[in-house]
Amino acid sequence: LQKMDFEEYFKSVAKIEFSDNVICRKAIIKIIRKDDNIWIIGQRVELDNVDSDDQLTFDGIKRVELAKSTMKFEINVSDLYEIRPTIVPDGYTKIELFDEGYNLKRPVLYLISENCIRFVETLKQHIKIQEKLQRGHLHLIINERSVKFNKAIDDLIERKNKATFMQKWRSSPTTTMMTRLAGVIDTLMNPVEIEHSFVDKKNMDRRHVIEPISTQVEDEYQYISHPVRLPARVRIPRGEPLSVQQWLDHVSESGAICDEESVKRIIFSGGIVPELRKTVWKYLLGMYQWSWTKEQCEQKQLDFEQRYLRIREQWQLVDEDQASRWTDFRKYKDLIEKDVARTDRTHSYYEGAENANLTLLSCLLMTYMMYHFDLGYVQGMSDLLSPLLMIFEDEVDAFWAFVHFMEKSGTNFELNQSSIKSQFCQLRCLLDVVNPRLSEYLKSKDSGEMFFCFRWLLVLFKREFTFDDIFRLWEVLWTGLPCSNFHLLICLAILEMQTDEIIQRGCGLEDIVKLVNMLAFKIPLDEVLVIANGIYHQLETVQEKDKVVANISIILGFEAAENPV
Repeated sequence: LQKMDFEEYFKSVAKIEFSDNVICRKAIIKIIRKDDNIWIIGQRVELDNVDSDDQLTFDGIKRVELAKSTMKFEINVSDLYEIRPTIVPDGYTKIELFDEGYNLKRPVLYLISENCIRFVETLKQHIKIQEKLQRGHLHLIINERSVKFNKAIDDLIERKNKATFMQKWRSSPTTTMMTRLAGVIDTLMNPVEIEHSFVDKKNMDRRHVIEPISTQVEDEYQYISHPVRLPARVRIPRGEPLSVQQWLDHVSESGAICDEESVKRIIFSGGIVPELRKTVWKYLLGMYQWSWTKEQCEQKQLDFEQRYLRIREQWQLVDEDQASRWTDFRKYKDLIEKDVARTDRTHSYYEGAENANLTLLSCLLMTYMMYHFDLGYVQGMSDLLSPLLMIFEDEVDAFWAFVHFMEKSGTNFELNQSSIKSQFCQLRCLLDVVNPRLSEYLKSKDSGEMFFCFRWLLVLFKREFTFDDIFRLWEVLWTGLPCSNFHLLICLAILEMQTDEIIQRGCGLEDIVKLVNMLAFKIPLDEVLVIANGIYHQLETVQEKDKVVANISIILGFEAAENPV
């Protein structure tokens, strides 16, 4: 018998959705070549010592034993027309596969975002893929089924001269372009780690992989060439929240707010008493201007109500017949229904099967989808809306608060992920200066790309703190004090508190991801804010003396900061 031509290029643990009711939570998928065809294959697996779905990734595949099961699939890539990745919460990316008739090919794959990058980059090495952005969503079009390999490459491999091949491969202009993290699928920052490829990664000089992958985002910053000596950290205790009397003292006879910077400083130092949040959040989010009179605010509120009702009516008037010919509308509606059904259901405000607040949450997200149809709905948006609805307890106010919140943070949900990529790069630059010990350790463990902070950045710590704490954290961040990107210093503060644990345990990337997930609802917010503020004052001082940290001035916007706290 003729031996089958077979080679494996990609392997990763994943979740697989065979149907709406059949989901395999522990599976492994591969990209292989059989003869002249590229295949995506998968099968259910059993994992040892894995206690949550969040850990089904990275080095976990070393513990995998294939189970005897009918839960397996094989898809010939030549039968596909489109690959559609969608970011979902908890660091996963959903991958849907479509044929030329736009029929969904089961199963649907769920990969940790870093592994999704490797999945797509591996396919790009063997087939030509065109990236198309449509209504805020990425479509990877397979416009040529070039599943046959270049004969010259095959010859090189057959000669077993892999070192020579890799040198040519690295220096190829085509490879340089291919390995850049361009395109929307690059959810996380570079470098992309090429595993299960033509050579064992242990034999690859990672510098040759990292250098061509540098993005324009990283080029904005200079790397620190020598250690920066930071001054002793100042510890400034937290203050009292903005009280009703303090607020009234800042309200003029006309209703305008006097000395808004003073109000913001009080909020930054201590937050806001709960009974004031409905009012003050409108100013912090930009729904009202601080200088507006009472009459101007009332007129704006009337405008909000009229506009909201018009937008809401647009989707409410879409009947089943019209929806049947409106693919994106159906997709967003289905996604919202699924997301709302699992949003904060353990909290009393949203618990219960027939909860009116869940219905209202769905209505608000549908209305926002119509308001910003280019972006539509992306999973995770419900995390940002949920606390707003709890505070305002009003449909109109919650909607416009969400609109203005999305103007501040909505770029996190754009599928080109330029905002997330930029924040990962900025976070790495800051960590190099503030915590070089941890920075060097993470790099030694191939974890320096900060992928494990993805959830923190995507939904602005919503899943890390209790509702009471997230209210306080968000209102602190909305002040814009004491600098730009203060949320990155929050990340540094949390990591600083975990530095000894990470290093002493010898944590690799998988362990760090697990540790970060276990921190949820256990992080002491006040201590984090004190540490973050202390880091700010250290960096503010050193940037005046050391030009090598000009990066920090750009990231934190020191030149624009007029009222440091």
